[in-house]
Amino acid sequence: MANPKLDTLLLANSYKKRGLFAAPIPNVRLSTLKDYYGININSHIAISDCITNNIVYQKLRDGDLAKATEIIDFTPKQVDSRLAGQRFVITGQFRQATRYELTSLIQSHGGKVTGSVSGVTDYLLKGELDHVTGKCKKAAEKGTAVIGYEDLMLLLQK
Repeated sequence: MANPKLDTLLLANSYKKRGLFAAPIPNVRLSTLKDYYGININSHIAISDCITNNIVYQKLRDGDLAKATEIIDFTPKQVDSRLAGQRFVITGQFRQATRYELTSLIQSHGGKVTGSVSGVTDYLLKGELDHVTGKCKKAAEKGTAVIGYEDLMLLLQK
């Protein structure tokens, strides 16, 4: 038995050919339907296009063919920029947070996390549960500041 297929393009095209949309639309491309339904999100980014397609599909499935009167806004909100322009490398293990959580924290405050120490790295965030690593040695060679979790928290308080 074949899996059922639901195609947003075919569904939208069917409605368009029968003139069922509340306002005229030139085509049934995802970008056109995104504008028609007032979806404010970046295009041509996989997750954004999936979100758009999901909303468009639900509208078409439910027979909601009215042009949007309000915007559905998915644009990124203003980022706290306390760490803007700062580059971090994370090494070791931390008692207070996972590396993923630390990366998210740094990025949510405008910082950038990279995988290796280079001449543009500002801080090496080192976990207290580990000994000196190759990244620590490279940071010392490059003059990169080596900080711990508490130091990061102090940077965020500025």
